[in-house]
Amino acid sequence: MQGLVVCAAILHRAGWVPFNESDNAIVRAMDMLYGTGAVAANSPVFKNAAASDDSWIPWLVNAYAGTSYPTTAASSGKGMGYTDWTHAKKGVVVEPPPPVEPPPGEPPANDKYPLHVIASSNWYITLPSKVNATPDTVKMPELRTYSSEWFRLNAAGDGVIFRARTDGATTKNSNNPRSELREMTKDGKEQAAWSSMAGTHSMVVELMISAVPIGSKPVVVVGQIHDSDDDVTVFRFEGNTSGNRNIGKLWLTDGDTSHGFLVDDNLALGTKFTIGFQVSGGKITYTYNGGDPGGAVPYTQPKKLDGCYFKTGAYNQAGGIVTKLPDGRADYAEVTIYALQVCHNGVCTGLAPGAVGEPVEPPVEPVGATLTVNGSIIDIAALKAFILSATVTLHVE
Repeated sequence: MQGLVVCAAILHRAGWVPFNESDNAIVRAMDMLYGTGAVAANSPVFKNAAASDDSWIPWLVNAYAGTSYPTTAASSGKGMGYTDWTHAKKGVVVEPPPPVEPPPGEPPANDKYPLHVIASSNWYITLPSKVNATPDTVKMPELRTYSSEWFRLNAAGDGVIFRARTDGATTKNSNNPRSELREMTKDGKEQAAWSSMAGTHSMVVELMISAVPIGSKPVVVVGQIHDSDDDVTVFRFEGNTSGNRNIGKLWLTDGDTSHGFLVDDNLALGTKFTIGFQVSGGKITYTYNGGDPGGAVPYTQPKKLDGCYFKTGAYNQAGGIVTKLPDGRADYAEVTIYALQVCHNGVCTGLAPGAVGEPVEPPVEPVGATLTVNGSIIDIAALKAFILSATVTLHVE
């Protein structure tokens, strides 16, 4: 175990591999050695607790994993020692390091851009970067080929990383920075604004939370319904502020009530999961890790609302509570989205989680494109605008 634990600590601190990698393999091994935990109860138990030059091991594991294995005064080991001096406070987890990332401006993987995975042009994004002291925003058509530190593909090219630092720019009605998509319509040209009393509306997101601020407020909002005035209800992750800080709770809010309903009381960073909102007939229902009935959340909010729209991404709730990372930059919240679908009255954009096939970007109309019909040249953009705005009456004999 000596070499394994040292390597795990080094890789974790470097940001390459989290200490709880492989389903918490080190903790499972420790459970076997100490005869504790569910794994030990169902497996051969060696009961060979750390002693002599191994006595430094439980101090280090307790610090990184938030466990409480028995400890004694630590001596020197083969590659580490005296951890009772350096990691004496049991149950306090060393803050997770920032994940390794490509430098800003690196070309997207596989010649794809984030919007390729989002697979819908009905969004614009608000960023934590500043333009004249206000948050930067990117709208269509620029969003189609936009990528930055705050909105980029992951290394595999199958997810979009949203990042918001605690010292980022904020909108006029919020103290918190965000890298967050806002729902639009008509290929990103107009802001979505629908009613909870008319039609059916839904959003489903498959995502993973990889980092939360490491200070006193490790909180991030990953999806929300907003009306014309304020947020109505959101999925809100609250990380632990003591003990194992890789674990937290997922809440649903009700207006300004942060703890409307507890969805998951043991959600680990790095876990892929799905969330969903459904709105119809003045009621909001929710799903978590699946659809009805298996993933239905036993919680409903009656709401009569207008001017509604969906939002998703990384909405960092620790604005202004800045903790510096080893590189000198502020800590952050980070969320990866793998699938995102919005539906209104049965018409859907984007791809649902588990959908078969590659996401395909909406086609781009060439500027000035025309169509010739019976010798007449018709401007395609003008024809599309006419069709969208025209009132058509059908006469049936």
